[in-house]
Amino acid sequence: MVNRELKYLLKRNNVWWYKRKIPLKLQAQLEQKLSRKSLHTSDMAIAIKRRDQAVLADEQYWNNLLNGASLEGVSEIYEKAIRSAQLLNINYKPANNLIVDSKIDALLTRIELLESEKSSSIATAITGGVKKPKHRLSKALKIYTDEIKVQYLLPKNERQKAHFINGKKRSIENFIKLCGDQFIDEIGREHGHQYFNWLQQRISSSDKKQKIGSNTANRAMTDIRTVLSEYFKYFGDDDRPNPFRNLNFLEIDNGKRPSFSNEWIKDILTKPKLTQNMGLEARMIMFAILDTGCRANEICGIYPKNIHLDAKHPYISIEPQDNRTLKTISSKRNIPLIGVALPAFEYLKSNIDVYKDNADRFSAAANKFLRENELFPTDKHTIYSLRHSFKDRMIEAGIDEEMRDIFMGHTIDKPDYGTHGSIEYRHKLLKKIEIEFKKEILN
Repeated sequence: MVNRELKYLLKRNNVWWYKRKIPLKLQAQLEQKLSRKSLHTSDMAIAIKRRDQAVLADEQYWNNLLNGASLEGVSEIYEKAIRSAQLLNINYKPANNLIVDSKIDALLTRIELLESEKSSSIATAITGGVKKPKHRLSKALKIYTDEIKVQYLLPKNERQKAHFINGKKRSIENFIKLCGDQFIDEIGREHGHQYFNWLQQRISSSDKKQKIGSNTANRAMTDIRTVLSEYFKYFGDDDRPNPFRNLNFLEIDNGKRPSFSNEWIKDILTKPKLTQNMGLEARMIMFAILDTGCRANEICGIYPKNIHLDAKHPYISIEPQDNRTLKTISSKRNIPLIGVALPAFEYLKSNIDVYKDNADRFSAAANKFLRENELFPTDKHTIYSLRHSFKDRMIEAGIDEEMRDIFMGHTIDKPDYGTHGSIEYRHKLLKKIEIEFKKEILN
C-alpha cells in the first residue's frame, strides 16, 4: 500500500517531485527519458493528489503523440489555449493545476463561462484541457520576445529591440553553456545556485577577460529571472517559485557620474584646436547635447521635421516615431535652441548620416576621441557627462526643479497641469545658461 502511494513520487529538500519514465517510443521525440516536475508541496496527501493529476496529464499528452500528433502541434494547441484564456481575462491553467490550485469561486466562474461558450478552443482555455508543452530554456527566450513582449517591442526599431533583448539572450546563453539547455520544468533551485556561484567566480576572477563587476552580475541574474517569471505568468504558472529568486550580489556604488565644469565647457567652445580633428558630425552631436541636455539617442534618432529652425524661437521636438520609442513618457518635450545648439542643429537637420539611429556608435567614437586627446578631466567622465553638466548649469542659473526635470525629460512625481510654459518662456529660461562660442569650432 505504501509503495503504491509513493509511486512516481520523490522527495528532495522537503519538497515532493513527480518522476516517471517516458515511454521508450517517445524518448527520442521528447529528447528526455523522464517526466519530472516539482509538486510544490511538502505535504504528502497534497503531493499524492497532484501526482495523480500529473499521471493523467502525461498519459493524455503521450497518447496524443503516440496517435500521430506532432510535438509542435501539441505545443501550438496549448499556446492557442493560453491566448484564448487571456481574451477571457482568466489565467490559463492545465486541468491538473486548475483542480488543485483554484478556489471554489474561481472554479464556479469558469463553469459559468463554459456554459455560455460555444467555441471549442475557448472552452478548452476555460477548462485547461491541454497539457502544457515542454519547452527548453532556449525556446523560452523566443516565446518571451515573439509572444509575451511582442506589443512592447512592436514600435521599437531594430537597434532598440536588440538593446532590450541582447542582455537577456547573453544571460540565457551563459546559463546554457554552464548547465545545458534544460527543460524549464526541470530548472530547480540548485541550477539557480550553480549560475549564481559561476557569476561569483567571475566577480572574483583575476583574469581580466573573465572578470565582471557585481552590477553586471546582478543584471545577468535579473535578465534570466525576468524571462522565467514572464514565462511562468504567460503559461498560467504564476505561483511557481522562480529558481533565481533572491539571488543578488552586493552592488558597488561607483559614485555619481561627474559633470564637466563651466571652465571645461568654455575651453571646448572657444579653443577650436581642441576638437578640430573630431569628425564634424560627431562634433555637432556633442555640441547639441551640450546645450540641450538631450540623450545621444534622442539626437541621433531625430527627424528633420522635429527640428524647427523657422520658428521665432527655434526649438526641437523630442517625440516617439513610427520605428522608435522614447525612454519614458516624460521624455517627450520641446527644447529651445540656445548657444551652440542652434548652429549644431542647423547642420544636423540634413547631415545625420554616420550616426543616424546609432547612438552607441557615436558615444564610442566621441569617448575615444576625448580620451585619446586627454580632454576628459577624470577617468570617470564620459560624453554622457555633458547631460549632467546641462542640469548643473540650470541649477546654478536658478531654474526651478520642475522646469529642470521637463528639460531633462525626467518623470515629475506630481499631477501634471498646464503646458509648463511657452517656447518663448522656455527660451528665456535657458538663455541664462548660454555660454559664448567661437564660430571656428563649427568648421
